[in-house]
Amino acid sequence: MNPQHYASNGYARLSSAIDAGAAHAAARWIVDNRTRVEVPHTLDALDRRNQLPIKLRRLWDCDPDFWSGFVMRSGVLEVASRWLGEEFLLIRSAAFIKYPGSRATVGWHCDEHLWGYECEAGLTVWIPLTLVPPQSGCLQFIPGSHLRPPGRLYWDIRHPYHKVMDVTGFEPPVSVPVEVGDCIVMDKRTVHASGPNQSGAERIGLVFAFARCAPERLTESAVGITRGGCFHAVPAGGSSESEHGVERH
Repeated sequence: MNPQHYASNGYARLSSAIDAGAAHAAARWIVDNRTRVEVPHTLDALDRRNQLPIKLRRLWDCDPDFWSGFVMRSGVLEVASRWLGEEFLLIRSAAFIKYPGSRATVGWHCDEHLWGYECEAGLTVWIPLTLVPPQSGCLQFIPGSHLRPPGRLYWDIRHPYHKVMDVTGFEPPVSVPVEVGDCIVMDKRTVHASGPNQSGAERIGLVFAFARCAPERLTESAVGITRGGCFHAVPAGGSSESEHGVERH
């Protein structure tokens, strides 16, 4: 990966950066667990006939043993450490599912606006767990959008989950298809979106957001990651809980 591409565009596709076996195991976990009532989820507000979730949230909290193993084996930790160094936080873990023929879209936004607090540095790693060609609703990015002021935020009835950004005057978007084993890394300020799934297959994407952030700013609990892949719980607005026996290696 050309570092200059990431610096100037705000995103990069990394080919063969994620262990394919780990990705397939993650896909099985999502399919097997997506209907568990204790897994936080979002239903499709535009298609009430579909009672399967389109988003699973706080995956780490649902099964820390599985997801800590995934983070260690998959290669995602190495991806995050390229930009954030050896110590940082995992602040989001989620899966996005687009079912065959789904009209659901994700409007233009940057992840920083969804986190709800300021971070010194932050990025999102988007991991395809299925083949994601353009027709299945692959991610689209606006190159260089992380270097300019954000556009106006507004509500769009076609995307009722969060405010979307007016990108009038921005650079033309670029579609980034990916396959299992790849990942996309994007700056917290990079503006992106995705279209409907016009294919005949499910499209599953796994998202991990990493940041360097003062713990007192956290509005939700996070996972601290230190040198050598040690994990410890960090409560919202508080200090590490590793001294209470929740540290994982």
